Amino acid sequence: MTRKSKSTATRQESTKFRQHVVRISGDVTSYLNNLKLRDKMIIMCVICVLLPIIVTDTIFFSLIYTAVKERQKSEMKNTLDSVESTIGNMSDYMTTAAVNLYTTKELYPFLDDQYSSIHDYLIAYQANSPLLHKVTFGNNTYISKVQIYSDNQTLVNGGGVYRLGSVRDSDWYSRFIESDRQLAVVPIDDSKSEAEKRVLSFVCRMDYNYNNKVERVIKLNLNYNYFMRMLSQQYFAADVYICDSERVIFSTADPNRGTRPYLPLSEVDLPDTKFTSEYDMFGDTWTIYLYPNSYLSSYTADVVMQHGELFFILVIINVILPALAIYFINRSITQRIVILGEHLQMVKAEKYAQMTTSPTKDEIGSLIENYNLMVEQIENMTEVVFKEKIRRQDYELAKQRAELQALHSQINPHFIFNALESIRMRSLLKQESETAEVIELLAVLMRKSTDWWDDCVPLGDEISFAEAYLRLQQYRFGERISYKMSIEDDCIDIMLPKLTMVTFVENACIHGVEGVARNCMVLITAEISNETLVLSIEDTGMGMSEDQQIEILKEMREGDIDSLRGSHSVGILNACLRLRRYFGDDIIFEIDSEPNAGTCFTIRIPLEKTKRSEGGTTDA
Repeated sequence: MTRKSKSTATRQESTKFRQHVVRISGDVTSYLNNLKLRDKMIIMCVICVLLPIIVTDTIFFSLIYTAVKERQKSEMKNTLDSVESTIGNMSDYMTTAAVNLYTTKELYPFLDDQYSSIHDYLIAYQANSPLLHKVTFGNNTYISKVQIYSDNQTLVNGGGVYRLGSVRDSDWYSRFIESDRQLAVVPIDDSKSEAEKRVLSFVCRMDYNYNNKVERVIKLNLNYNYFMRMLSQQYFAADVYICDSERVIFSTADPNRGTRPYLPLSEVDLPDTKFTSEYDMFGDTWTIYLYPNSYLSSYTADVVMQHGELFFILVIINVILPALAIYFINRSITQRIVILGEHLQMVKAEKYAQMTTSPTKDEIGSLIENYNLMVEQIENMTEVVFKEKIRRQDYELAKQRAELQALHSQINPHFIFNALESIRMRSLLKQESETAEVIELLAVLMRKSTDWWDDCVPLGDEISFAEAYLRLQQYRFGERISYKMSIEDDCIDIMLPKLTMVTFVENACIHGVEGVARNCMVLITAEISNETLVLSIEDTGMGMSEDQQIEILKEMREGDIDSLRGSHSVGILNACLRLRRYFGDDIIFEIDSEPNAGTCFTIRIPLEKTKRSEGGTTDA
């Protein structure tokens, strides 16, 4: 692509972008123009004041919350490290004590020798008793009890030395053997003790470079309460749970402090937490759980309380003052605009009243002043000019109505004469009882033609009236005349001047069918095409010459009241005058005729000029 083509493409893209921006701007402006002024002020307040405040405060508090959360995370990590350190110190102490006993070689002969009597054993025990006290134990140390077991049946149980055979069936020994380790930590429930139900023992094999034929075991019981005191003395802003795979071993939230058996892990409801750690206790995995004591919310509340005055000032500056300013400015604008709108609504009802608000110097005040001036001028004009114009219009309307009624009255005797003539001729030719039906049709025609209350009727009523007239003509002409109607449903309720359609139907019968001896048909159609109501009255009768068409069409389009006196087509001209008065000059008349072939009158009325009946049609 050349540099010139690239430049042209860039300009085209820039033009499209500008057009897109202009279109969007136009759409936004059009939308705002259709909103009430109060809604515009609310939108401006939300977008320009409340939204920035909310976003700013959200970011501000989000930063505070994030900082507090990070601080809590750091403190929880330190707490985990502290708990691990406490466990490590305890583990190191217990391990050191076990190693001291494990490496004391003088104890091995004492534990392995076979004593012939209890007296010999007691002498040996007294001699080796100081070696047993190399490990400090009691209330103020991690060790509550020291027990050494040997597979020597000559030993006497007591004083920290016991026969191994007496505990082979115990729970702690079985679990130690199952672990197959040199040193293991065994938690057990002691049902014999009332004060300490929970026992955590460090069990170690005693086989340090000596006769391994004799099995020896060192068992150091942890001082549970002492360790819990050491754990609780540290400040933890969380509840601490130390668990193995089966039970809760330690918990700062446990008020029992070892006076009850270990709580199985399956019975403890430990919610999900993000603060956990694992500790390897001689092959067993201990899991440390931390549950913060509502620390995050309390710390955030503390921060808010510490800076309460600042937050209060920010609320006043960012919310209350802008809200008050917008309220009073909005009230200053909309209140007077609403009053002005109410007075303008009164103008629609031709009620003119001046606004009595206090004079103001802004644009709305100028608008109110100009409105009052306009009202004063309108009142003056109404008294002098407008009322006179209304009187003239009333006179013209009355005159036109009188003319229409005069035109309407000319149709009635002409039509009734032809109807009566048809009955007379038929009665002379055939003396039959069909006269009753003809009289009924004639009654319908006379009732409709003498109804002076409605100038206009729905097209459906006109069609019914025309059908009654055609049935009357069938009585006269017999099989020489037939008719067909094609009326769209959407045309039925369109209003027409009364007796217009039947006038053209009458013309088709009198001047079309009567002039020939063959059978004829009258076709009436009404349809909507291209937003135009198209009415068509066609007959296959006598037809007319081209000169006759031109003359009649000119009278239909240009005739007036005076033209009726010398016209040969009084009925047609009368109907056309009333149609033009009712629909205006946009109505179109057309004639299509051939001698001895028939005539078609077409009337085209713009649909926008028509009205529809609200109450439907009535049968003719």
